Amino acid sequence: MNKMNSQHYLILAEIEFWRTTLRTLEDSITEAEQERMHQVLILAQNKLIAFEMTAPRSALNAEMSVAYH
Repeated sequence: MNKMNSQHYLILAEIEFWRTTLRTLEDSITEAEQERMHQVLILAQNKLIAFEMTAPRSALNAEMSVAYH
């Protein structure tokens, strides 16, 4: 796996981590804590968007081909 692929997967894992954490802790944390976690999730999603916008199209296509086969 090349550096671009691993960076892409790390960002995806970060997004999934925050989504899972929010779902798991939703009833046991304060509204302020939920809001902070939502902000971190949004930052991770924005990081993914920025990464995908700047990555070479051919590299992303190759990565998706490997991921879905």
